[in-house]
Amino acid sequence: MKVDLILLANTTHESVHQMNLDCIHSCIAARQNSDAYQLLIYLIETNPSADFSYPETVRVIKPGIPFNFHQFMNIGIRNSSSEWVVLSNNDVVFKPGWLEHIFSFAEKYPEYASFSPIDYNYRGTPFNRFPNEVEKYDGYLINKHVAGWCIVVKRTIFSQIGMLDERFDFYYADNDYAMTLQKYGIKHGLIPRSEASHLWNKSTPPQPVLKIPACWRIFFLAHLHLKKNQWISSNKNMLRGYYLFHMKWGSTCSIKIRQFLFNRWKHPGFSRFLFSDFINLICSLDVRLSYWGIRKFIQPS
Repeated sequence: MKVDLILLANTTHESVHQMNLDCIHSCIAARQNSDAYQLLIYLIETNPSADFSYPETVRVIKPGIPFNFHQFMNIGIRNSSSEWVVLSNNDVVFKPGWLEHIFSFAEKYPEYASFSPIDYNYRGTPFNRFPNEVEKYDGYLINKHVAGWCIVVKRTIFSQIGMLDERFDFYYADNDYAMTLQKYGIKHGLIPRSEASHLWNKSTPPQPVLKIPACWRIFFLAHLHLKKNQWISSNKNMLRGYYLFHMKWGSTCSIKIRQFLFNRWKHPGFSRFLFSDFINLICSLDVRLSYWGIRKFIQPS
């Protein structure tokens, strides 16, 4: 069995290079059974002038274009061919046997095609809420069931969902992936016996702070509704990702209603209808109206 590990990196100095190596070596060392799988590593490098050394098993690809999370992942997917694909950040440390546990689960439950390891150091997935006595936790919640820092998939899913949506250059990329899984009825599992640690925010550069006149701030914060969502407004790129996501999939309220309907009356093809382009468009009209007023403040510089 062959596995493609696709890592994204922006190696601007030695400390980032060392983080890349730690990630690579931890994944190689985590293989407990040498015959379980063959690991092929692809490092998609943002910095075109980066000239660092890596093990011979690592293929470095430099697209020579501005960083775009989904676009760079797609480059790795297209340049690889194994039946299994690991989509990972470069600030991840893998625990022994993490991938074997996923393979063991996938063999037992072949209807699953997407998986996440767990990070017990993260506040969203503590051991007392996700004990590893349970085989898996079904769901599509971000930073719980689906963690964009590391996702393991069967390559066959790309024939169903297509390539990753390259409009999502960083923020809300994992949200879009999770919604796409739901639309096509692809089962995703958080596998608690599969562990990996994410060095949170170690690979994320400082983000531009959003400055909007008070009159416009009142306008779009009214659309964000809940106080817990208002923190989004301080980050220009995050807010742009927020609007892009909801213009594609519909308002938060409409998404929750459609998810409830699908969970209540599960039927083949029903989810595709609920999240079809036409229904998404109807459910996103209020978001599009809000975006019309705020767009000039959150366009890329």
